[in-house]
Amino acid sequence: MVKKTKSKKVLLTEGIPAGFPIPSSDFSQSLFDLNGFVVEHPAATYFIRVQGHSMKGAGIFSGDILVVDRSVEERVGAIVVAVVDGEFTVKKVQTVEGKRYLVSENSDYHPIELKEGMSVEIWGVVTFVIHQV
Repeated sequence: MVKKTKSKKVLLTEGIPAGFPIPSSDFSQSLFDLNGFVVEHPAATYFIRVQGHSMKGAGIFSGDILVVDRSVEERVGAIVVAVVDGEFTVKKVQTVEGKRYLVSENSDYHPIELKEGMSVEIWGVVTFVIHQV
């Protein structure tokens, strides 16, 4: 049973099996705040909705909400929100032969090579993706 409160939902504290069912009496409940689960650094975290399909291979779909942490250091392989020449984008950071790229997870989109003279600002690292099923 899930009890609703003003700002929190009830969380089953045990994992739920995706295989064979187990009796519900094995579960215990506690209050759950989604922000407390997905936001590690509140002052540096924001939410942004995705538009487009360039990251579908990473499980990020149009309409999803990204949890983005500006305090997490960007690294190779991280999915980031960036502003490239004034345009927002969400991409994976890659380095190939010493060159930096922002790469889509969809073969319909070409990598963006980050060249000198381009205006590039990383606005944070994606830490969670929230999407409706």
